[in-house]
Amino acid sequence: YWWYSRAALFIGVSPQFRTLYDQAGLPQQRFRMIPNGVDVTRFRPVRIGECEVLRREFGLPTTGLVVLFVGFFSVDKCPDVLFEAWLRATEGLTTQTTLFFVGATRSTYHEISSPLVERIRRESTLLEGTNRRVVFLESILDVEQVYKCADVFVLPSVREGLPNALLEAMASGLRCVASRLEGVTDSIIQDGVNGRLVEPTNVEELSNVLQVLLAQPNVATDMGCRARKTIEIRFNLRDTGQKHLAAYRSLDSGAA
Repeated sequence: YWWYSRAALFIGVSPQFRTLYDQAGLPQQRFRMIPNGVDVTRFRPVRIGECEVLRREFGLPTTGLVVLFVGFFSVDKCPDVLFEAWLRATEGLTTQTTLFFVGATRSTYHEISSPLVERIRRESTLLEGTNRRVVFLESILDVEQVYKCADVFVLPSVREGLPNALLEAMASGLRCVASRLEGVTDSIIQDGVNGRLVEPTNVEELSNVLQVLLAQPNVATDMGCRARKTIEIRFNLRDTGQKHLAAYRSLDSGAA
């Protein structure tokens, strides 16, 4: 606590950081709120013809619907909650649907849960021969490409700071669903306007929301457009970068 109290400047990325900072009793004048920023040129809506090419590249069906998860397989990221909700939402659906998991499943990193990975892989093999598929991609440097393959993005986490994956998906114009995390995701998504919020770990609620988004592409497309606009206005990298520069320069001038 002594070291924290000696810092000249704190930068928090979401309102939740401000709340925790205030609760700690640290000097209020030293705190600045600067959210994570997204390169809105790199992360952008898909263009005509791109989706089919990229889906082939990643081993995804070129037709049908793709639900995307980006993040490593940890208990906090809750890929199992998404898997179960997706199974329920797509049961009886005649359209080809794919759940696309992008993120590390094998690593020495302590948060990655091997039992979680093994269970999802095992249960996904039971879908062979049906119109539902699960595809895994361990890692990719050009992560912006995976968003161009998808129809819906889901962030089912129970803990986040300010999730870059959600911001990137919104910048890409996707229909996004996220767990309602106070001071974090609810500071980004206005439920029903630029995305959907569901209670964390609530499989039934997530399943119902997925079912609606997959069945009503026109409504979901409008939501994706508003999501993109949110990122352009509030989370674009140009503006957040300028705020960081101003914060650093204030230290030089002694104003922080």
